[in-house]
Parts: sequence; structure tokens; C-alpha cells
Amino acid sequence: EFCRETWGGAANLRVYCSARQLYADRNGWFPTRGGRRRAPVFDVTQLSLYQPTFCLTMDLRMTDEEVIAVSEAPRDPRSRAKNAAVHVVDPVSRRLRERFEVSSATINCCDVYDGKLCLGSDDCKVRVYLKSREPEEDDRGPPWWARGASRRRPGEDSDDTDADVICYRPRAEYILSSEVNDLRFAREDVVITVRTHQNRHPAGLDLIHLERPDVRSSYPGGSWATRGKYIHALDGFEDGCSLSKVACSGEHPLTSAFSAMLFDFRRPQPCVADLPVASVRQGHPVGTMLWPLRAGTSPKVYANLLHEEGRRGRRGTIVTVDFRYPTPDRCMCFELPEPVDDFRCFGGNLYAACTASDPSGGQRLSVYRCTPDRFDD
Repeated sequence: EFCRETWGGAANLRVYCSARQLYADRNGWFPTRGGRRRAPVFDVTQLSLYQPTFCLTMDLRMTDEEVIAVSEAPRDPRSRAKNAAVHVVDPVSRRLRERFEVSSATINCCDVYDGKLCLGSDDCKVRVYLKSREPEEDDRGPPWWARGASRRRPGEDSDDTDADVICYRPRAEYILSSEVNDLRFAREDVVITVRTHQNRHPAGLDLIHLERPDVRSSYPGGSWATRGKYIHALDGFEDGCSLSKVACSGEHPLTSAFSAMLFDFRRPQPCVADLPVASVRQGHPVGTMLWPLRAGTSPKVYANLLHEEGRRGRRGTIVTVDFRYPTPDRCMCFELPEPVDDFRCFGGNLYAACTASDPSGGQRLSVYRCTPDRFDD
């Protein structure tokens, strides 16, 4: 019961004979044997979502109940699928629960909260889906926002046999002034989006109030609301995304220096902290970006220092920023032996995926765990 209370559906009870040992090993991430710390052991499997078409996964969200992956539009003209799609996978059985196509535009980002799925695409649209039991078709047909959508019915191309399956249904869609490159679902039922131009240069932030679609807040890049910065990415903290505390990475338009920024969108001046992290003045190479940026346990955020010298030097650096301090001079850095492709924050720890070339000419994927509160981990 302690394991289920602590980790919920993510508790690895299936791979441990003893729940007491699982609790002592902290769900298997910090195993100890004979009083000595051991490295965790992973069962690695893969699921091909786009066979036989080559297609990129653009974003992914994982909860205790499901894994959601969104894709670009297929580039192979021979493919039967013509639109970008959403895949919902069972994290336990690793089988496809649901697949539905969205539009011919690439889906750049997704987020899920409280039974709602939110998508942002290159067609300047934000789409919201609601998890519910799939209804029977009636004479009126699908709602206006679902017309033309392609959906896998329960039982098709999967192991589902129960026709009464909970799935995502289209709820609404919102048109923005430019492409949607990143978004987060706030607990106040507000979608916070990062808009970009077609060349991927940042354009601004938009707030969409789902209960009041006529109320929309927009903060253009370089405006007073963003302290003259252009926002590249945003993230919510581990305890949940809220309008009162949203972490962002911003670029100065003249110096190209990157800052870690904290926003409280309840205030007239939403930016409450602007800490320069990557600039030439601080000794970083020109063009160093904070990408990706991940919010951990409030008030800490983490960012990969992305620059060409690091990629060529086959190393990676993840920097820690604590918004309680007025300057980032006391930042803790994690130096990794390989360039960082992506990383996530789970339970106060960082898990970084790195790729390096091996002598045979292939590539080797490595996962590193960094524990900010215990630097020796």
C-alpha cells in the first residue's frame, strides 16, 4: 500500500517479488544490494507507431495511465496516412490504445491535464480533446470541429475488443495568428502557448481561457510584458502547471543572450524574474541557447546549454537555476560526457538522454541520472 500511495500506477510491483524491497529501492530507481548502491536495470522495448512510413515523433507526454505521442505529417507520398496523428499507448501492456489523425499540418506539441488533451500545430491552431466514452453515431453526424478527422475505432488494428472504450473526442479548436511551437495546460483551465513564425523565430505568448474563449491574452515577443525578450520555450513545475508560476527561456534581441524567466500571468506585469544564464559576458560561446528547458520542483528550473562547440566537443552541460536567488552566479552545473538530446525531471531527479557515436560508426544511446540534492549521485 505504501508503494501504491507513493507512486500510484507507476509503482513497479510487477518486477519485484517484495513490496518492501521495492519501497527500499525507491521504486527501482535507487537499488541497493549488500549495503551498496547499484545502477538501475531497465527493460527496454520499442513500439513502431508509423510502419511502414518514416515519420518523426514531435512531442510526447507520459502519465500513470497512458503515453501520448504526436507526429509530423507523413512525408512519404506512398503512405496511406496523409495527416499528422496522435497515438495513445498503454504504459503497462505497451500496446496501442487509440490512434487518430488530426490534420495535414505537423503537430509540434501536446499536453494533457484532467482528462483533456491539447495539441498545437503548424496550421496556427490549438485543438482540445476531451476523454470520454465514444458515443454512438447519430443522424446529425460529428460536430463541426471533428468533420474530416480520421479516427481508429475501438477494435481496429489493436487488441481492444470492448466497444465501450474511453477515448479522446474533439472538444474545440482555436485559431492563433501564427504557428504554435510549444504549449502547457494550466490547472486554471488555461492553455499557454508559444507562437513562432514560419522560420521558427519566436513571435509571442498567447493565453487561451477554455471557459471563456472570447477572453484571450497576447504578449508579443520583445514587448514590455516579456521585458523585451523573445520567448523560446516554457514549462510548468513538477507540482503542476499554474498561471502563478510558469518558467520560460527568453532571448535578448540584440545580444542573443538567454535568460531563465519566471512569469505570473495574474499580474499586469507578468514577468517577475529574469535571470541571465547564457551570455558572452558570462563566458559562454556566442549563440548558446537554453534548450530544452525543464521546470523541476519549484522554484528550480534546468536547461541544457546548447551550442555548436559542445556538440563538436561531444559533451553536454545542464545548468540549474534557482529563482530564489537574484543572480545565477551560484548555479550548479551537471557536466555530461555526451551531448544532451533531451532530459526530464522526475521526483526531483534529472534523467538525460544522450547520443554518442561508437567506433563501429553507429550511435549509442545513454541515459544519465542527476540528483541535484545529492551531487554525488
